[in-house]
Amino acid sequence: TNSILFTSPAPGVGKSFISANLAVVVAQSGKKVCLIDSDMRRGLQHKYFGLPKAHPGLAQLLSGSANLASVLTGTHVETLSIISKGPNPPNPSELLMREGFANLIKTLNQQFDLIIVDAPPVLAVTDPVVLARAVGSVIAVARFEETHPAEVQAMIKVLDTASVKIGGAILNDFDPKK
Repeated sequence: TNSILFTSPAPGVGKSFISANLAVVVAQSGKKVCLIDSDMRRGLQHKYFGLPKAHPGLAQLLSGSANLASVLTGTHVETLSIISKGPNPPNPSELLMREGFANLIKTLNQQFDLIIVDAPPVLAVTDPVVLARAVGSVIAVARFEETHPAEVQAMIKVLDTASVKIGGAILNDFDPKK
C-alpha cells in the first residue's frame, strides 16, 4: 500500500511531530494525504491540528461507534485529512487486532496518495507490531543523544520476531557539532 508507519523504541523522540510535518509538506505539494493517529493512549495529532480531544477518531471507528465520514477530518491544508485518536478507549490493543485497521488502510489506499500512520512506541505496547502488518513500510525514529542504542536494537528484535522489517530510519534532533 501507499502507507508509512512511524514508530520509535520509546516515547519522546518526535515521531508525532515528524509524522505531522511530513503529512503537511507532502499535502502542500498537491498530493492527497491522510494522517492517522493510531496512538490511542497518548496521541498528539488532535493538538497539532486544533481538534478537541473528544472529537471522534480511530478508536470510535474501530469500535463501530463512528463511521469513516465522521472521523476523517479536513485540515488547514487543502489536501490533508486526519483521523485523530479520538477519546481514549478502554482496549486499544484489542481494537487494533481486529480486521478493521487493515480494512481501513485498504479503503484509504484508494482515496489518498499517501497514508501516514503515527504509531505508539514499540517497546511500550504491542500496537505498532500489529499495525505494521497492514502498512507498506515502517520507519523508525530515534532521537540524537537520547535514544540508547540498546533500545534501537530491542525495537529491531521485537519487529523482526513479528516478521516486520524496518524500511528506513530518522535520527531526529541531530547536532553535527556533537
